Amino acid sequence: MDSIVLTDDQKVFLHWIRERENARVNKTQGKPKPWTEDPIIQQYRFCNVEREKDTVSQWIHSNWCEPNVDHPNLVFAMVVARLFNWPPTLERLGFPLRSFLEDKELWRMRLKGIRDIDKGKVFTGAYLVSTNGIKMDKIDYILDRVLTPIWNRCPRPKEGETLQSFWNKLTIFDGLGSFMAGQVIADLKYFDPILKNASDWWTWAPLGPGSKRGLNRFYGRPVEKGLNQENALKELQYLRILVQSELAWNLPVHNIQNCCCEYDKYLRVRNNEGTPRSRYQGAY
Repeated sequence: MDSIVLTDDQKVFLHWIRERENARVNKTQGKPKPWTEDPIIQQYRFCNVEREKDTVSQWIHSNWCEPNVDHPNLVFAMVVARLFNWPPTLERLGFPLRSFLEDKELWRMRLKGIRDIDKGKVFTGAYLVSTNGIKMDKIDYILDRVLTPIWNRCPRPKEGETLQSFWNKLTIFDGLGSFMAGQVIADLKYFDPILKNASDWWTWAPLGPGSKRGLNRFYGRPVEKGLNQENALKELQYLRILVQSELAWNLPVHNIQNCCCEYDKYLRVRNNEGTPRSRYQGAY
């Protein structure tokens, strides 16, 4: 890439990637706090540069994916994993080794037991999982209106499948919009024997609301300006090349998309526009 002149906000994108990774490495190596001198990264919780190194992703990959990499229910299991996205819940449910329809009522009992008896958390706080305006119990909605249809018609990658074509197959289901289907793809691409070799493994990812805001900030547009998938993908691919050139880090586009989302959160704090939901004690 030819030498380019970056704006201050564009330099912040590279700064965030560098410092967030430095904090992760310093923490992993057991160094004392602070793991970064950046006060914003010290105080607020941000995802890792590489999504697969986040705590929940590592739990899902180690406990559900790796032991069941050849299981025919792997796609369905990743849908379940990301809808709940909370390891204690997933541990109570267990990987779906047999028919979901045989276990659905057991799952309903366990999930409501966590919520109503144990007063525990069932769903992650990181993703917005709702009933899409339907007035019914969210657990019932997910089991009956989302997971049951997916189980009955759950697709499997076919030879030559791309990440994008399989994502298109997932987004036809209620409860799997662009973002959530993209989270499922981001897991499967490391474990499914076909998607591991997808031709767009490095270069494709769907646009999420946070990554849209991050791209708009990077390119100096109004934060909430509309952006379609085709143009966003071109911009994400450019940022991938930029990161490779400036930081010598070859990241797939799904991680660049993730970084755009976190970059948006970072700039919100820096610009006094608001703060992330979760604080982090990284200063001491």
